[in-house]
Amino acid sequence: MRYLTVEYTDQGKRKNVNQDSMLILRMGEADSAGQLEKRTERSSDAESVLAVVCDGMGGLQEGEMASAQMLQMFSEWYHTVYSSIRQKETEDEFEDSLYESWENLFKTSHEMIQAYGKLNKIKIGTTATAVLFEKERYYIAHVGDSRVYEITDQVRRLTRDQNFAGITSDQRQYTTNTGMVKNASSILIQGIGASENIRPVYQSGEIRKGAVYLLCSDGFWHKTEDGELAGKFAPEYMVEESVMRICVREHVKLLRERGERDDITVLMVREAYN
Repeated sequence: MRYLTVEYTDQGKRKNVNQDSMLILRMGEADSAGQLEKRTERSSDAESVLAVVCDGMGGLQEGEMASAQMLQMFSEWYHTVYSSIRQKETEDEFEDSLYESWENLFKTSHEMIQAYGKLNKIKIGTTATAVLFEKERYYIAHVGDSRVYEITDQVRRLTRDQNFAGITSDQRQYTTNTGMVKNASSILIQGIGASENIRPVYQSGEIRKGAVYLLCSDGFWHKTEDGELAGKFAPEYMVEESVMRICVREHVKLLRERGERDDITVLMVREAYN
């Protein structure tokens, strides 16, 4: 299985720096230390893709540093640890090893960002949503309110926002330290480096043939209805990376016209046509 991928970010108007970070990495069977991997019952000529979106928490300081740090941890993990996980004999062994490895990654990153904040006497944090496409399955690790969508003729949201809107109907408002009025329901219930503890959510599923997978920061979905995605990013049109990139840019432009002021980041991944 081979993939088409597109990544795009657009700095918002609220701050003078983009606090979003994004990453797409690929690995084939010959990419482990320059040698072919050991053949197992899981082996194939499939390409692996890791897509990650991190959103520095806008109400806190140095969110861009936190999101970049998290991204660096995922990059290092993919280039050093992941090749050995790929060689697991069975699907169960692979998934168990993957989630255990990700748990260690999140724990280490959380402690590093917390320590940085305490040392500099600032509150700092980031979200992180990662999707690994491996063989015929996807694997998700999720902390925060970035989203993963699966787009076919319908739109299915694969992640749940980890804010008060996800657990309560509380619609009270509050004022940020910059004077902005926001709904209380948008407050995150956990953030890497910002919470005392974190509990990443892990899940997996079968990659649907022809589906488009879209990862985005909250700046993308604030003013986007889920139903729009099936028309804007219909799989039958997303057949080339150049077309995918144009569609993403046009929708981001529309979001700016709708008044979105936050940073916007979008990653798209889909199976390539033979």
